[in-house]
Amino acid sequence: MNEQGGFETDFLSLPYYGEISTGKCLDKHKEISRINIPCYLNVSKKCFVLKMPGTTMQSSGIFHSDLLIIQPSSTATNGNIVVATIDNIETVIKHFEQTNDLIILSSKNADVKPMIFDPSRIKISGFLVSQMRIY
Repeated sequence: MNEQGGFETDFLSLPYYGEISTGKCLDKHKEISRINIPCYLNVSKKCFVLKMPGTTMQSSGIFHSDLLIIQPSSTATNGNIVVATIDNIETVIKHFEQTNDLIILSSKNADVKPMIFDPSRIKISGFLVSQMRIY
């Protein structure tokens, strides 16, 4: 607690790439600014921040305009929520599942069908480690 009776919070400054845009791959996003993330979220300084567009991930507790803190990684584990680029064209945020010969990207939303791909068509940029909701 500080002298004013509030809590002191240290922050970690992370690159902010903006909102994931349909039709753009993450590699084409550039750092727009930096966002201060509270250290109590315990995220790596290698992480980056994206803004969630739309409502397709609402059933997973990710809402429109949430800030997603992404750990960079080219691989994912089944069940991870990932940032995935499809055919070097479109980047999405979806649940990841890999079977023997397919990758399934889904939103766990009954109104949105899962997307199924050959692994050669998918590039993983990272996975969700935390999120923040700004009101």
